[in-house]
Amino acid sequence: MQNIFKMLLENIDFPVWIKDLNLKFIFANEKYAKFINKNKEEIVGLKNEDLFKCQ
Repeated sequence: MQNIFKMLLENIDFPVWIKDLNLKFIFANEKYAKFINKNKEEIVGLKNEDLFKCQ
């Protein structure tokens, strides 16, 4: 069942992300990755402040 859910989220035509209780990304689809100009592999495990560091 989990694979069906993941496949559905991957093929939705808009950005989707899921975070855990610690606000770390546990899933991001390709649309979200393209939206923020990152690879999906770069996103998972990070929090917003890690992903969008202001300098």
